Amino acid sequence: MPQMELEIETGKMEDEDFELMTEYEVAIRYEEDTSGESFVSLVRQCLVSCDHPQGYCGSALQQWMPIIKWLPKYEIKKSFLLDIICGITVGVVLLPQGLSYGILAGLPAEYGLYSCLTAPVVYTLLGTCTQLQIGPFALISLLVNSMVGAIVDPDEDMERYTNTVLACTMMVGVLMACMSFCHMGFLVNYLSVPVMSGLTTAGALLIATSQMGNFLGVSVARSNFFKNWYDIFKNLGSANVATILIGCLCLGILLSFRFFKMRSEFGKTHKWVSTLPIALFVMLFAMLITWMGNLESKYNVQVLGDIPPGIPAPRIPESKYWTSQLLMPTLVISLVGYALSIATAKTFADKNKYEILPNQELFAIGMANLFSGMCNSYPSFSSLSRSALVHEIGAPSMLYNLVSAALVALVLLCLTKFLYYLPVSALSAIILDALFSLFLQMSEPLHLWKTSKRDFIVWTGTFFAVLGLGVATGLGIGLALSIAVLLQMVSYPHHAVLGRFPGISWLYKDSKRYRDVVDVPGVIIFRFDSSLHFANRDCFKESLMEGVSKRTSLHTLVLDAAAITSVDKSAMDYLRKINKILGVKGIEVIFANCRGCLRDALRTENISVQAYLCVHDAVKYAEHKKLHVK
Repeated sequence: MPQMELEIETGKMEDEDFELMTEYEVAIRYEEDTSGESFVSLVRQCLVSCDHPQGYCGSALQQWMPIIKWLPKYEIKKSFLLDIICGITVGVVLLPQGLSYGILAGLPAEYGLYSCLTAPVVYTLLGTCTQLQIGPFALISLLVNSMVGAIVDPDEDMERYTNTVLACTMMVGVLMACMSFCHMGFLVNYLSVPVMSGLTTAGALLIATSQMGNFLGVSVARSNFFKNWYDIFKNLGSANVATILIGCLCLGILLSFRFFKMRSEFGKTHKWVSTLPIALFVMLFAMLITWMGNLESKYNVQVLGDIPPGIPAPRIPESKYWTSQLLMPTLVISLVGYALSIATAKTFADKNKYEILPNQELFAIGMANLFSGMCNSYPSFSSLSRSALVHEIGAPSMLYNLVSAALVALVLLCLTKFLYYLPVSALSAIILDALFSLFLQMSEPLHLWKTSKRDFIVWTGTFFAVLGLGVATGLGIGLALSIAVLLQMVSYPHHAVLGRFPGISWLYKDSKRYRDVVDVPGVIIFRFDSSLHFANRDCFKESLMEGVSKRTSLHTLVLDAAAITSVDKSAMDYLRKINKILGVKGIEVIFANCRGCLRDALRTENISVQAYLCVHDAVKYAEHKKLHVK
């Protein structure tokens, strides 16, 4: 091996050498020694040079392409085989899910497989979460079907619908990339947990409802949740018995295996059980019995039919499909998809003890959708079940995404003709099984009722609004409820009148929560647990004056200001008025635990009051003052 290569590998190369060594020289050195070992070293040299401050790409490329940092450290002997195993496992899971979710999105089934190709590859280059598996997802498929389907009916014009979905996918990518550049990922914080839980739970019911037509073999028109169930029961007499039997058999196998993993000791102690691609086995089983029994012609069982072989060439939809009506679907899909993805990424990053970069995740998922939209995919985001599978296997790097994408590509190129006899009811069963964890969230409102009535209102409001009015409208109502609850909390924060513990002269607690506390004679201690501003100034005044009115023979008010972190002009005016009102009644106002911002505001407004470091010092002053007066 040439000396220059040895210097690079051992880290002895000087900064000047990095500047002088050009791409041409790298090519020359490759020609000097074409052994496999030198080729691997050459790749590492190029990546190391990118990671070097004065290398080819510089720090900007390091920031936007994290693969440059971790790929040079990749240990082939230790990690490559495990990445291959993980990629194959994820790939065989993607096959039935991709076909199912493609139909759920209102597209031909093969578009679900197209969505398994480009997005995970782009995310491998740009993402920061090893376990995050990007691809088709049930809730996003529902959003695409319901929101884009409201603009273009897929039953009337599938070509136009398909191109509109592809345009929407690219718009999602552009929007998320722009949000990343503007550091606007914080917007998903406004999608509170009750809103997201109510949305996903109602979404699970909408998805299940949408699959009942294929599962039962009946015709169901596009409508809202309640109208769909009316049509299902109305047409139940014309259901296809063979279709129902196949669907129930597949669903029974899937659920039985799920409970076996969850409940049995064998399933809990043997991790490989959870990695079995049971959905693929069910799909193959359903194809086999449909083909052997000739169920399509004998019993009119609906099958998947012909799937075009190969991978279509990249393309950009024509300008007529890029309409302003797509702005709302783009915004909703972007926010919901990113919120779910970043929550999944944080979960697995915490489990594996490493940090992710939320803004980089926003950029990575945006780019994944931009390029996948050019490659005939609909919006792709993280799947919790597939990400959990990656975590269970223990994938050492994101290279498994390349393997899974290659496997799906192989099926599209060579094996699509074998999918002809796949019953659509089997795909519906796979979707229903994937919704199992979301159905478990139906117990969430019972928990919220005990812990937070406000969150209960937000959850139930979002849930029923999504069911009755659709996903977009329901999400808007959930956001409005969440913001209304937040404003109510800000306008009416917690406050308390404090009392002293008998025998512990320096300890003061909320008299409503602690029955043993006693009032300090002649002194009322009031604590307001919020900043003071125009929105809560009336609550502050009313609650304080109410506490004063319930006591007699008062000479001092001690205001515990520990939680008052800021105060505005309107609140300062109220403090001046309260000070004057109580002064007329002979009650002196004393501040305790007063923060610097409040002291500065009092000084600026020329409000002269006593201020002490702690409540106990203020109370001692008040008691001493009373004794002195006597």
